[in-house]
Parts: sequence; C-alpha cells; structure tokens
Amino acid sequence: MEHPYRGRDYDDVVHQYEKRCKSFLLKRQEARRKKEKVDGDSNSKQLELLGNKN
Repeated sequence: MEHPYRGRDYDDVVHQYEKRCKSFLLKRQEARRKKEKVDGDSNSKQLELLGNKN
C-alpha cells in the first residue's frame, strides 16, 4: 500500500498553501491601502467644509 503523502506531494501542498497565503495577504494590504486613501480623502473634504463654514 502506498503512503498517502510522498515527499513531492507534500512539497506541492506546502507550495500551494504559501501561494494562497501570499495572495490573500496582498489582497488585504491593497484593501487596507484603498480604505486609508478613501478615509484620508473624506477627512480632507470634511476639513475643507469646516474651513469654509468659518
């Protein structure tokens, strides 16, 4: 009977896992950057509105 995980299969599994983790982290970083950019834009607009009221 063969072993369910041979060395090569295990390396493939680890490689696929690392790729998925890396792509997930990159997507999270991009989303965070976009959110910060949007928050920064809205904050600057609010400051402009406050400045115009005075």
